[in-house]
Amino acid sequence: MPTYRYQIVNVFAEAPLSGNALAVFEHAHDMGDELMQALAQQMHLSETAFILRSDKAAARVRIFTPEREMAFAGHPVLGSAAVIRALLGGSDQMIVETRAALVPLFARGDVWMLQTPRALLRPSEASRTELAQMLTLPLPEVLPHAAFVDNGNEQLMLPLASADAVARCRPRVELLQALAANRQGQPKVYAWHRDGERITARYFTLVNGNLHEDPGTGSAACNLGYWLLHHGQQALKAVIAQGDQISRACRIALDIDADGRVFVGGRVARQGAGEINLPD
Repeated sequence: MPTYRYQIVNVFAEAPLSGNALAVFEHAHDMGDELMQALAQQMHLSETAFILRSDKAAARVRIFTPEREMAFAGHPVLGSAAVIRALLGGSDQMIVETRAALVPLFARGDVWMLQTPRALLRPSEASRTELAQMLTLPLPEVLPHAAFVDNGNEQLMLPLASADAVARCRPRVELLQALAANRQGQPKVYAWHRDGERITARYFTLVNGNLHEDPGTGSAACNLGYWLLHHGQQALKAVIAQGDQISRACRIALDIDADGRVFVGGRVARQGAGEINLPD
C-alpha cells in the first residue's frame, strides 16, 4: 500500500493558526498528474505543493489548486522551501524549479524570501467606472492605472484610494468574470492601497463560480512589486497586510532593491504532518 507523507505549514504567519495554510507532499517523484490533482482535492486548501527531484535546482515543486495546476504561486514556493530545507538538512539558500521559472530563495530562521520571476504588464481595458462597480465602491475610490501583471500567474492589480476602501470591497461575481479574467479566463483581482511602507490588500477570485477571498497571496505581492517598478518606484521595503477581513491575518514582506529586483516573503510555521495511504 503506497504511503505519501505530507506536512502542513502556514505561510506569512505571525501567530499560531494564522497565515495561509499549505499542504506539502514530501516525496512526489512517482506521482502522476491525476494523483496530484486528486490529492489537492482531498486536502481542500487553496494550493497543495508536491516536491520532486530536479537536475536544475534543489528540488522541483509542482503546485495544484483543487481545480488545476499552477505555473507559479508564492506561498507554495515559500512553504515548500522550508520543507525542502528540513528534508535536505538545513540549507538557508536554494533554488526551486517551478513551471514558470527557477526561483532563488533564502532564509533567516523561519522567515523565507523568494526572488520573484520577471513579470509582464498589460493595461486593463475596463474603465474606472466599471472597476468601481465591480467592487461596489464609489468612483473616486478607484485610482487609475489598473493593469494585469503576469509572472506565471496573471492577476489584475487594482490600486484604491484608501485602506478603508480596500476593507469595503464587495465584488460582484458577474462583473469580476467580465472585467478581471486573465488570459486563461480566470478572474483574479488584487485590490490594494499603499501608505508609505504599509500596504493593505485583498485578493478575490472565483472558484467553481463562487467568490473566494485568499488570505495571503505571494504571487500577487510579486506582481505588485513589478507594477510599482513600472510606475517609477525605486528601492522599497514594505509590509503587506492581507487576510484580516476573513480572520486569517497574513503579513507579507515586499522588498525592491536598487537594481530593480523584487523579493517577497514571510514567516513559515510548521503546523503538523500526516500521511495518506492508498490501495495498491
